[in-house]
Amino acid sequence: PFPLPYALLFALGALSYGLGWYLFGLTEEPEEAPKEARLDLKAPLRRPGFRRYLGVRLLLALAGLAEPFYAAYAVRALGQGKELGLYLSLYALAFTLSNLLWARMAERGSKGVLKAGAFLALLAPLLALLLPPGLFGLVFLLQGAYLAALGLSTTTLLLNLAPPEERSAAIGLANTLAGLFAFSPVLGGYLADRLGFPALFLLAAGLYALALLLGRRLPEEG
Repeated sequence: PFPLPYALLFALGALSYGLGWYLFGLTEEPEEAPKEARLDLKAPLRRPGFRRYLGVRLLLALAGLAEPFYAAYAVRALGQGKELGLYLSLYALAFTLSNLLWARMAERGSKGVLKAGAFLALLAPLLALLLPPGLFGLVFLLQGAYLAALGLSTTTLLLNLAPPEERSAAIGLANTLAGLFAFSPVLGGYLADRLGFPALFLLAAGLYALALLLGRRLPEEG
């Protein structure tokens, strides 16, 4: 009976996070000489490659305004409330297993992983509007796969593109600016209420398409 199942879930989650925190604490970082030079946050912006990367990153972050609403659409518009647990399981499975593919692709360059992730992300909101209720789980499979691809490629690509002396500034600047769009789902909720789910999903698809086009112009790694 309620709330025991939730208490069990939260306890297992806390245990998992605690174990992960402990294992991460065992990691030994290589020692580096302290840097005396002042951090120049403007230096990465002088590089065209970083500016293109930043444009892609911001477009992807803004397109995330639709991410939480596939489940809401399935429940409200398609009447798939009982299938929601299955959908989330498909998402988690795709997120985990697809990393095997993305890691192999990343050996040839993270740019290819980024383009593949952006393409799958473009398909997800379109399929959400086209698929019948019985096949809606494919949207969550795509979502898990492309979020794993984008999470891996955006970080790795930035590390590979930034010169060592500018790496700290590039990481800090990119993560700060992208973090400003962490609240994009709030905008997504407003648009869903005002314009409906179709308009929200089409807007997300357009933003992912722009990110894909801009991502093709990113410099090659190495």
